[in-house]
Amino acid sequence: QRIEGQIDLFTQDGQFICIHVPAARDNDGAKRRLLVVVHGYGARRNNARGRQRVRDFAASWGRAVEMYPWVVMAPHFDQKRFSNDYQRLNRAGLRADLRLNRLIKAIGAQCRPLNIDTRKIFLLGFSGGGQFVHRYVAFHGQTVSRAIIGAPGWFMWPDLNRPYPIGMGEPHAPQKGPERLRRLCRQEMLLLVGDRDRVQGAYRSAYHGIDLDVLQGRGRRKRAANWFAALEKAADELNMDHHCRIRILKN
Repeated sequence: QRIEGQIDLFTQDGQFICIHVPAARDNDGAKRRLLVVVHGYGARRNNARGRQRVRDFAASWGRAVEMYPWVVMAPHFDQKRFSNDYQRLNRAGLRADLRLNRLIKAIGAQCRPLNIDTRKIFLLGFSGGGQFVHRYVAFHGQTVSRAIIGAPGWFMWPDLNRPYPIGMGEPHAPQKGPERLRRLCRQEMLLLVGDRDRVQGAYRSAYHGIDLDVLQGRGRRKRAANWFAALEKAADELNMDHHCRIRILKN
């Protein structure tokens, strides 16, 4: 059966996923690459409007990769199912990161004629999706080829002395934090933020009594630059290179 274009799918428990498949072309039998795009916080609503924003996100990136033998997958991390916490991976409930792992396997199996390589994905997220991406990389970087972090409102700081999600400390499993930090440093990532993204837009100023403006800076551009510098410092203290680049988008 020929599979192409934009397709709506639902899991058995009702989670929405949109996939975009470029028109079939001769790929000499090579596997298609999978680009997973994670929506921002505004698309979390469990209604038609939320699902449409996910479709739009999938469509825009589908057009961007139309010339390549890729498949775009856009899962909907709706507020009811993931407790308004998908961007922090929702570790106290249905975990968004583990659900994504299952969705990737399911897409590979159900769309077997597309011959999708699900072993190493490309991962991209904007705003709340950018929060999800850099946290997912720390937990599951072994499954990510490259990642793009788009203008998060706030970050998981590369600091083992601060508990997750503010930092990367794990009070009940202290051995896990260092390896996650190393995974974050090893990952090839691109951090994007707009040069005018200084005060506009919603971003959190405090979390559980922590002043994020003091810890991370005020505005998304400043926070992105400060996080990048903190990652450089953490990598240096671990005596390892990091593989993140930062790009400030003009206008």
